[in-house]
Amino acid sequence: MSVRQYCLVFFFFLSVFSALGQVGQSIFHDDFNDERHGWPLEQGPELVTSISNGRYVIDKKSVSGAQLLWNNAIDLKQQEVFEIHSSVKLIAGNQDYGHGITWGGADGKNYYAFTVSGSGSFAVFKYEEGVFFNLKENTFMNDVVHPIGLWNDLKVSRTKNSIQFYVNGKEVFSMPSEKEIGYKTGLIVNMDMKIVVDDYSVRLQQEEEKGNSSIELVWLQPQKTLTTIESTSLDIEVGVKSEALLHRVSLYVNHLLVSRNEGFELVRGEFTENELDEIITEHVLLRRGINEIKVLVEDVQGHLVEEVRMIKVEEKKSVERKDRALLFASDHYDYWTDLVNPGKDADVLAKELEIYYGFEVEVVKDQTAAGIMGKLKNYAKRYYGEQDQLFIFFAGHGKYDEAFGEGYVVCKNSLKSDEGNTSYLSHSTLRTVINNIPCDHVFLMMDVCFGGTFDPNLVSRGHHRGGDDGVYGELSRKQYIQHKLQYITRMYMTSGGKEYVPDGRPGFHSPFVRKILEALRSHGGEDKILTFSEILHYLERVQPEPRWGEFGDNEPGSDFMFIVR
Repeated sequence: MSVRQYCLVFFFFLSVFSALGQVGQSIFHDDFNDERHGWPLEQGPELVTSISNGRYVIDKKSVSGAQLLWNNAIDLKQQEVFEIHSSVKLIAGNQDYGHGITWGGADGKNYYAFTVSGSGSFAVFKYEEGVFFNLKENTFMNDVVHPIGLWNDLKVSRTKNSIQFYVNGKEVFSMPSEKEIGYKTGLIVNMDMKIVVDDYSVRLQQEEEKGNSSIELVWLQPQKTLTTIESTSLDIEVGVKSEALLHRVSLYVNHLLVSRNEGFELVRGEFTENELDEIITEHVLLRRGINEIKVLVEDVQGHLVEEVRMIKVEEKKSVERKDRALLFASDHYDYWTDLVNPGKDADVLAKELEIYYGFEVEVVKDQTAAGIMGKLKNYAKRYYGEQDQLFIFFAGHGKYDEAFGEGYVVCKNSLKSDEGNTSYLSHSTLRTVINNIPCDHVFLMMDVCFGGTFDPNLVSRGHHRGGDDGVYGELSRKQYIQHKLQYITRMYMTSGGKEYVPDGRPGFHSPFVRKILEALRSHGGEDKILTFSEILHYLERVQPEPRWGEFGDNEPGSDFMFIVR
């Protein structure tokens, strides 16, 4: 064993006994000095693996997909508390995709993964029954995650209540423990890359007996175990009493971490008049139906208390349906070439939506990335009725970065030369933010270059109204609208795909907006209802070819409707 390996093992055990305050049993350890531990050894055209000189070498030559390397000698069975530790280094290949630790089912259908990239980021995701779930989206931490050519020490530590993720000794993420989907562990590499692995260990942790918990939670808001409200937001307020110093206080809403405070140095009764050592206050956004609010508190002695309250959000009574439109348009840029039509396009669209369709419209022009995000956050804090609709429109410059595989909206202050794209607004950010706006029916339209990359797969789907065109049978117009708006809508439409799109002649409109205006001015025909699928008929001959589809929480059968008032 090398000097470096001795150091890794020493600090690993030191962290187990001192930092976690736990003792445990090692069920697997491999220093890769031989081949007796059953790692896959391949010599194929797309994957070559070998063990030599105290290293496990994985050379994935395929440029697509992920490769899982399970070790069948490791079986966690149904242990609730365990720790996985390994050191990995990317030495060649794609720097933007992840490699690291995986655990779960050896069938490859269900597993978790904790990965780092050669460009200095980490991610946590779950793959379950053919669907990917981003538990922690790709996050850059260049001060913690070492780049290509350097080692990264990875650790996953699962307790009964939470899972912590460490890179090079620093906790970078944690989440509540979930029901396990398998009990094998191994390694994962994505895309074309060559990595080496040094040391791999798995330990079962046995928590020490710590006596009764010294922590008490006092729920100030909400106070009841189940509370029913009409608003989609709430100010959470929870007090904490603790005989010992507090180590960590975490707040989760619907299993997502909302806030965390660490490193407290408190004495009982120091900060509040009612003998509370700490008060958690947080304004949270809720969805309709049942919401879970969970507080998890841990003190420095290792006591852990977790309590849950349920919030039911009901529809407000006697509230009329309301349609809103938020239009972003940029003609003037600090570093990019100015455009001539986005502002005019937005103004004319606003007029059509206000006068003929009764929309409450706001036009936002020439904004920075921070200004756009601030405005979207404002709309995320609003209350929306069950049948309310929100139309969001972007017009201006767009760009696509081949290296990152990401499209961006160019903002007023976006730099022309920006290697990290930090001055732009990414499509992935827009997808997440807009999907989380608590309005059931959202339609995003983008008239920007490379707008089609809003969908990472550039998927185009047609939406057809079928036999609904003007024929309701025995449904009244009101009943028809209610019927069409019963499912959550998350639809998008862009003026092109992975390409530049024209701004149009000065004083006129872009080709895309001209057709959208033509559709709006048809007023939906005899029934005075213009649906998403009907708009598509007006775009059949537009070049470049528009793209459209669904994103986020869109439900089958959903629709967005422009209803003449």
